[in-house]
Amino acid sequence: MAYLSLAVNIVAGMIYTPWMIRQIGQSQYGLYTLAVSLISILMFDFGIGTALSRFGAQYRAKNDVEGMARFYGLVNRLYLAIDGLALLVASILFFFLGSIYNSLTANELASFRVVYVMVVGYNLFAFAYTPLNGMLNACEEFVALKFSELLTRVLTIILVVVALTRGGGLYSLVAANIVSGAAAILFKLWVVRHRLNLRPQRDRLDLNMLRELLSFSVWTAVMGVASTLSTGLMPSIVAIGRGSLETAIYGAATTLNGYAYLLTAAIGGMFLPKVMRLFERENAPQALTALAIKVGRLLMMLASLILAGFFLIGKEFFVLWMGSEYAPAYGVACALLVAELLAAPQTVFSTAMTARGFLKPIAISNLIFSAGILVAGCAVTRAMGAFGCGMVICIGYLLRELARMIFYKKYLSIDLSQYIKRIYGPMAIYFPSMLVAFLLLRGFTALNWGRLVAKGAIVCVAYLLVSVVFVMNWQERAVVTAILKKIWAKFKGLRRRNDI
Repeated sequence: MAYLSLAVNIVAGMIYTPWMIRQIGQSQYGLYTLAVSLISILMFDFGIGTALSRFGAQYRAKNDVEGMARFYGLVNRLYLAIDGLALLVASILFFFLGSIYNSLTANELASFRVVYVMVVGYNLFAFAYTPLNGMLNACEEFVALKFSELLTRVLTIILVVVALTRGGGLYSLVAANIVSGAAAILFKLWVVRHRLNLRPQRDRLDLNMLRELLSFSVWTAVMGVASTLSTGLMPSIVAIGRGSLETAIYGAATTLNGYAYLLTAAIGGMFLPKVMRLFERENAPQALTALAIKVGRLLMMLASLILAGFFLIGKEFFVLWMGSEYAPAYGVACALLVAELLAAPQTVFSTAMTARGFLKPIAISNLIFSAGILVAGCAVTRAMGAFGCGMVICIGYLLRELARMIFYKKYLSIDLSQYIKRIYGPMAIYFPSMLVAFLLLRGFTALNWGRLVAKGAIVCVAYLLVSVVFVMNWQERAVVTAILKKIWAKFKGLRRRNDI
């Protein structure tokens, strides 16, 4: 269900998003991107959602139904309190939108105010039910949780297509998102109340439970603040400095970057139980380094493929996907992808820091680098627009990952030099190969989707050959060979059935 949801998101982004933008216009899409990013800042949960999943699972493991109900009630109260604070801030902010976003035209500002009220109203309603996600996670109701995500996306697409084909505009787009989100919330509420038979208990405030919750979530909250500073505020910075059209370009680049992140995160997020078991061994640092190299090399090869493909066909892809006016998004996406994908191989070490409870140094360094990214972004936006913000994020993220490596060495006692050599050493082969491919393919311009697919296939085949011959070890070659043999066997079986 998780991979189905991911596939629908990616396909929808590639096909549905550009169609939707053409229907409402680039300026209106920029306003929508701006409103969503602004509300995501206001509805910050201070790390309580992560704590809810962790403590809820703990109570469930002990079969403490009453404790889980009390904890659910406590978290429910906290979310309502944050909701009230967000309502106050959002109400005050409404009267200053004209001063903050003075680069918007009068008509754009009027539309933005309406969208702002709609999005704020829905998010205040939805935020109160955020604990449902934590309870579903804690009770291992993953199918229901992922189905709700899938339901939201599919229903949104259906409603938006119906609304826009019947003459609707920006407000119809927002309303469709609100209806689909509300439907998913009602589904999750039904599962928690009727399938899990779980209701929040609010009879008394357990101060010990509250103290334990806050002590766990504080550093997760700091990491969330850091993420908001480095990425959540960027659309607003671009809008203030350059207006709605540049914001739309930045939004298109971040959409593609999000898909690349999901592809690598889907593989890297499954190792927490294994990492926790490794720390029970006497040779934990050596075993952890070995696992990080094994997983990291696979993620490095996947990240290198995405980077190579996008560098070589990305600009043509943006023109075909979104239109020629979005060609500048190519440079922004390249910068964001470099920062995101070069950090992907470190996922095992990042998981190990969480498993060992070493969140404080990571959280503080994230906050420092994110503040630097925010300041630098404000400085370069007027001159360089969305591309300047992309470059600032790229440099900031790469420096942050270097700092994290120091923490990994200090707190996990890993063999860092061996890790760097095995993971990033192959880049010395991939980047020259990428340059050669760029020179060879310069005359092969993808003017339509058929030529783009053909060019992409050439890149993938060349990349696989370079990887198998020059990069992979014998174990990795065995994995690729086994996969190809299975594909060939299924293809032969299909041909036999067709012949019969």
